[in-house]
Amino acid sequence: MRFGLILILGALATRFACAQPPSEPSTDRWKKVFQTEVQERRRPVYALAFSPDGTLLAGFVSGDPEKDPGGLIQVWDATTGKERPVTAAQRPRSKYSGVQSLIYSPAGNLFATGAEFGNDRPMLFWEVSSGKELPAIKGSYFSIIKVAFSPDSKLIGIYGVRQFADPMECRVRVFEASSKKELFDLPWDRYAVPFVCFLPDSKTLVVPGPKGVLKLLDVSTGKERGQSPAIDGHMFALALKGKAVLAGTGSGTIGLFDLDTGKRRPTFELDSKWRLRALSADGMVLVVVGMERQGREVTLMIKRWNLDAGKAAGLFRTDIDSDLIYSIALSPDGDKLAVGCGEHLSVWVREKAKAE
Repeated sequence: MRFGLILILGALATRFACAQPPSEPSTDRWKKVFQTEVQERRRPVYALAFSPDGTLLAGFVSGDPEKDPGGLIQVWDATTGKERPVTAAQRPRSKYSGVQSLIYSPAGNLFATGAEFGNDRPMLFWEVSSGKELPAIKGSYFSIIKVAFSPDSKLIGIYGVRQFADPMECRVRVFEASSKKELFDLPWDRYAVPFVCFLPDSKTLVVPGPKGVLKLLDVSTGKERGQSPAIDGHMFALALKGKAVLAGTGSGTIGLFDLDTGKRRPTFELDSKWRLRALSADGMVLVVVGMERQGREVTLMIKRWNLDAGKAAGLFRTDIDSDLIYSIALSPDGDKLAVGCGEHLSVWVREKAKAE
């Protein structure tokens, strides 16, 4: 069972500083199935997303800010790296630069993108089969911060900010995905952690409340049906099929908290060298990516965490020719990892042990 897909807006480009000699050897095996240079523009891939069945990989490729602003969505076969055979006119294009996030709807029929920079940036949608742009979700000077699809693909939840309000006004909004009809629009605590997600039942929206609690809203009415205990951290995703929440807890560490009790699982912790993260569709596997640099040699590190067990499931290390990562994405089953590194895109497949 899948819980709501989350769109987290934020710049993913990360250059890693020099580190001490590695202390952990490789205990996992990932095989690079392809690496391709981004065609046409030769520009970075700022956002990546696997299709719900894991067979396709979509990426938002930026344009030149001066010569060709905006960007386009390219789609590749996740096994061969060949671009999906569509005409240039069918490639979804955005007139907005600064797009930092891309997701598929759980049904696989829609793309959604969001931009981090600037005011009044709408949430844009395209039809996957044709590349046709669909009506956008927008508002009067409304900046979208977080977006989630419900697991049944029928609803879209948004956490955003109404610009130029005094004081600045945060809102929680829910729309029908097909018609873009707004079901409700609620004022919200502007000091709360930006977060929005659906529970697996597609009937409950999870949003931040005061002092670290998470409010549970009935999507048909917008009324509160319950809340979690206080979570000590910056929430960013639901995990364990909607039973727990992942949160940054300071100094680069990540904690896993029970949604019902608020208690932290004591064995789960990551340090600050792990910069980018991706979660499997069921919220059971977390993959984190980091880098170490020694002189001119750069090592890519991929670490898997079994969230149910609360411990690392494997570490993989390999040399690469770039020290700049713009984006990563994990396939729904947690066994394929896409990495947008400089002007190149690569996909890695985990080689399972015989006992798995």
